[in-house]
Amino acid sequence: MSETAQQLMTDVWGEDTWAEFVDGIHAIDEHHTDHADDRQEALARLIEEMYPVLLTDPTLLQAIASCPQSSDPTRPGWWSTLYESAMSHIALVAVYQGQAMPLHDHPGSHGLSVVLTGRAQVRQASIASLNPANGVAQINLDSVEKMEQQQFSWFDESQSNLHSIEAMTPIAHILAVHLPPIRRQEQAYYFPLETKQWLPGTSLTTKRVRIRNNFGH
Repeated sequence: MSETAQQLMTDVWGEDTWAEFVDGIHAIDEHHTDHADDRQEALARLIEEMYPVLLTDPTLLQAIASCPQSSDPTRPGWWSTLYESAMSHIALVAVYQGQAMPLHDHPGSHGLSVVLTGRAQVRQASIASLNPANGVAQINLDSVEKMEQQQFSWFDESQSNLHSIEAMTPIAHILAVHLPPIRRQEQAYYFPLETKQWLPGTSLTTKRVRIRNNFGH
């Protein structure tokens, strides 16, 4: 896209780029609540339209410039908040090759993960049963998605609310959108208790462990 076209799009969206993006996602989700395929198509159009504008946003550019190029072995990734309101939270999340972000949930929230740079693999799952006494959870392995730049993965509050993200390039920058913000005090990782290949349509026994520190996704 030419600089002139990018400037025209920036002028159209104005200064409230992130708020407009969130409003667009909300409208699409409400309109296509019972039609997942139509929702995916509408979200793809919204992201295609706004992608050049988002990539030139000063807040995002500053976050990318501050992002470490290599992973910290003590953390599942790196993140920086880009926009936050009572109804939404948007963060730039970096994942690194060879250090996948563990499988985790999103209590009280739904939203999407958009690949901004690099390539990523997203594994999605849903909880079949959970023993509150010992934290053992049986999960259904729902899907594996390999995503290029501008592609996205949706998660909702009832199904496929668990996912893990792994970079397929040295680093991948992910736009994580949560509507509304996650209830962080309830968020947890799900660690496998058995060695098993991730095959959609099968199940896996995991251990649910509360997340103590916010990791942005």
